Amino acid sequence: MFLPPTGAERSANWQQRFGCGIAADIANLVKRTETIIVAVRPTQIDDALSGLPWRDEQTIISVCAGVPISAFERHVAGARVIRTLPVTAAEFGASPTTVFPDDPLVSKLFSSCGPIIALSSEEEFEAASMLGCYYGWAQALVAEIAKWLINNGM
Repeated sequence: MFLPPTGAERSANWQQRFGCGIAADIANLVKRTETIIVAVRPTQIDDALSGLPWRDEQTIISVCAGVPISAFERHVAGARVIRTLPVTAAEFGASPTTVFPDDPLVSKLFSSCGPIIALSSEEEFEAASMLGCYYGWAQALVAEIAKWLINNGM
């Protein structure tokens, strides 16, 4: 009989496998780290950020599509907020990842995902984000074509 691992067992596995620390909760994580990647749905941003012990010296990397820096600044005190938008090709090291503002740490963290495209304004970032939507639609189209081919004997 297989029993899935408990949260504590998974945490111990991650600590051993990746050499990382495990925080007791989100507030503890925010207290202990200098760089935090936030990846939630746009409608969840206020709940995800409010009431946490943010500090000025922290860097927050957002991969939240459509969430402006100002939405973060309401919650994160003086922490630096960087927007990024890798696409699913990151899995293969082929994602053109847009970044605003340009930041060497973000470039280092995301360089294995593919080329980094630093943009000069949040308006440029929003415009470039439309390419991410197109990429997703193109992938969905290819998946539908593949499904059609399979259903038709290919």
